[in-house]
Amino acid sequence: MSRSAPECWLNVFPLNIHNMVERCQAYEAEGWDGIGIGDSQCIVQDPFLLIALAFSATRRLRLMSAVSNVFTRHPSVLANVAATLQEQSAGRFVLGMGRGDSPFSYLGIAPGAFEHYDRSIRKLQGYLRGEELPFDPKDIRDGSAPISKIKLGDAPSGTELKWLDRSVPKTPVDIHTGGPRAIRLAAQQCERVTLIVGASLDRIRWGLDLIHQACDEIGRDPKTLNIGVMLSIVPYPDRARARQLGAGHQASTIRAAALMGHFTGPYSDADRAEVEGVIGAYDINNHATAHTPQSGVLSPGFTDRHFVVGPPAECVAQVREILALGVDRLHIATSSAIDSLSGGATEQEIEDSRIVHHLLVNEVVGVLKRP
Repeated sequence: MSRSAPECWLNVFPLNIHNMVERCQAYEAEGWDGIGIGDSQCIVQDPFLLIALAFSATRRLRLMSAVSNVFTRHPSVLANVAATLQEQSAGRFVLGMGRGDSPFSYLGIAPGAFEHYDRSIRKLQGYLRGEELPFDPKDIRDGSAPISKIKLGDAPSGTELKWLDRSVPKTPVDIHTGGPRAIRLAAQQCERVTLIVGASLDRIRWGLDLIHQACDEIGRDPKTLNIGVMLSIVPYPDRARARQLGAGHQASTIRAAALMGHFTGPYSDADRAEVEGVIGAYDINNHATAHTPQSGVLSPGFTDRHFVVGPPAECVAQVREILALGVDRLHIATSSAIDSLSGGATEQEIEDSRIVHHLLVNEVVGVLKRP
């Protein structure tokens, strides 16, 4: 479904315990529908604690983990914290999920088999619906043993959130993905999906077609699924400068399209070569930031095809074409200088990023939301 005024979410990476409340109050005043907070245990503070702080200081703003994973956090643990935040906020929390990237890299591992991800997402949804789930022998990992090893007079028959308040709306789950199997999983099992396929109309159509096919398979009305797209939007009068300001985050989203070495969706041979260049140069020690090897790989032509950069009016026109395809929500990333993990931004980059944010709020999102 499409709407005249789309949901507009801002992805912010990172925030911290010292600025979370002030920043989220400012985002609420600016009119954002929601904020996505990164989850990567070795490089940013715990998002769920930060989100709880923000909920206590805001009244309307929604918040999302962007994104969590089912390896570093077991589905029961994720469901527990998600349902707690949902109750605290009276229904303003969204649990954003992905396969995992930097949370894995900083443990020296890679994302596991998709089958584990699929099974874990289904378990996660069962917990959030208040179901009792059978024990899963695959949960027994190194260092643990089955419950039969304990001498008990009685034992639980399964696993569930016993405290869950059914009067609170179920926490929605939003899978962020650019891969066909995860798109299908989201369309059939979740309330929301965020496509990470860039701004190319062909690639967004490809993702939307997969969503509709997956819904048709189970007889689900696609209108019951909230469909978002992750877009890098960098409004700035000088297009060349806009490309530079967004390059850090843009490289990280492009890498996600071929994280495990498999390309998904339509790409020209030339575009595939540029994606391979990003992957080959990627420095995970400086994830989603400027002044990195990966941020200098993408050509101006690639950037203009796959991202939204340049004068605000041109950004609005490009985004309206995307919304017309049947998108409900924009999940926006923008200039990364202010929120740089490395702290290496120059004064000019910080000032330019403030200009970008002002233009994004007032001349892009404000215009898109206008009746």
